[in-house]
Amino acid sequence: MTQEEAEKRIKELCQYPIPDGFLEAEERNGYLVSAKMKRVWAVQLELLKKLLEVCQKHNLRIWADGGTLIGAVREHGYIPWDDDIDMRMLRPDYDKLVSIAQQEFNHPYFFQCGYTEKYYSRGHAQLRMDGTSAMAAHPSLLGIHHGIFIDIFPLDAVPDDGQMLMKHIEKLKQLQNKIMQSWCFDILHPIRSLTLIKYRNNTGKLHSEFENHLRKYSINDCKNVSCLSFSTDIEHYMNDKHWYDETLYLPFEYIMMPVPSGYDEILTKLFGDYMKPVQEASCHGEFWKFDAETDYRDCLPEFEKVCKVKKRQWYKQRLLRMLKK
Repeated sequence: MTQEEAEKRIKELCQYPIPDGFLEAEERNGYLVSAKMKRVWAVQLELLKKLLEVCQKHNLRIWADGGTLIGAVREHGYIPWDDDIDMRMLRPDYDKLVSIAQQEFNHPYFFQCGYTEKYYSRGHAQLRMDGTSAMAAHPSLLGIHHGIFIDIFPLDAVPDDGQMLMKHIEKLKQLQNKIMQSWCFDILHPIRSLTLIKYRNNTGKLHSEFENHLRKYSINDCKNVSCLSFSTDIEHYMNDKHWYDETLYLPFEYIMMPVPSGYDEILTKLFGDYMKPVQEASCHGEFWKFDAETDYRDCLPEFEKVCKVKKRQWYKQRLLRMLKK
């Protein structure tokens, strides 16, 4: 596919306008952003525009976070080497979004969570684009939609008491392990894996159990919130809930990005001197297929073979761990 054909396809795929010249390769801070990545960015911005439109329609609060938040504050757009968009919502707003997702997101958008896709095992939602590819070769990702995506993470209340917090986190880890063992037989825990394998064709029940525990504490009664569905690393990810009291808007590429009023406190806690550019790899690692020109469904047979190899490697690693004990 030529550059002109690729650009034409992206403009046909995206319902919102893309500014002239945005899809061209560009050097930013000494880093070359390829035309291919620009097309991925355009799809992600399309997804974000749709998400923000739905949130505004239903009066739901949502903010940029992580590298996306740094980009909004420091770059007024993507960090040049970034490949995704991360958004955060308080649990009540997130739950409302999940409840209306299937009526608000239709082709070419696909709202992905534990309730809309039976093999989905993550604790947060993703909004994906039909007809594109963002395929990470991992055994837990077989059988799901693999279009280009943006992440939507819920912020949950955490108890103020230290002992209660540790018990809360320990229970969450147990529930996360149950979800993991439902998609892949764990030789270290064979009996437990066999009792959970029945959920492989429908992780919704385990997902509901996990989220019900996340909802155990009310945001109104606690001082802090954290993205516990993504990480139980409280030291880095627990924030004062008042840092999210207000929403500001900063330019991000060719849209306005909502950010929490306490963005400086949030970013300083997580990254330290976040205004100093530091090139790091994406937390997603290497994608097996990642582009806006390929429909992931056309690659599924080969992708499944790769994932099966990864699964065998995972089994081997677990077996070696068991033998060392």
